[in-house]
Amino acid sequence: MPRLLVTTQVQLDVNDTTRVPVVEAMRGDSGTRAVNIILLQHGKLLEVPSGTTASVCYVLPGGHKGEYYTCADGTPAVTIEDNKSTVVLIGSVLCVPGTVHMYLVLTNKRTGGVLYIPFDVNVIESI
Repeated sequence: MPRLLVTTQVQLDVNDTTRVPVVEAMRGDSGTRAVNIILLQHGKLLEVPSGTTASVCYVLPGGHKGEYYTCADGTPAVTIEDNKSTVVLIGSVLCVPGTVHMYLVLTNKRTGGVLYIPFDVNVIESI
C-alpha cells in the first residue's frame, strides 16, 4: 500500500549555499513528511549525472548527527529523478523540536565527487 506523504517543494541552487530553504514539520510525524527538492545550478535545472547516489545527513538542535538512506519500513528515504530529489523525513529527524540542519548528499560513484546540498527543517512541538 502506498504511503501518504505531505510534501513541501523547494528549489536549491548548488552554487548558492547562502540561501538555505526552511520547511516545517511536526514533532513525531515520522514517515509522513517529505521534501521535494528541485536542483538548480546557476539558476538553471541541474542535470544529475548517471551513477549518482543520494543520502541525507542531519544535525539535531542538541548536536546529535546522523545519516540515512532508508525509512523504517526499508523503502528508500531518498530518490533522484532527473533534476529532482525527494527526501522522506524519518523519526530520528523529527524527534526534537527546533531547527534540524539537513544535507542532501549526492555521490557520483564514477568520479568520487560528493556534493552536500543544505536545507533546514523547523520541527514544531505538537500540542
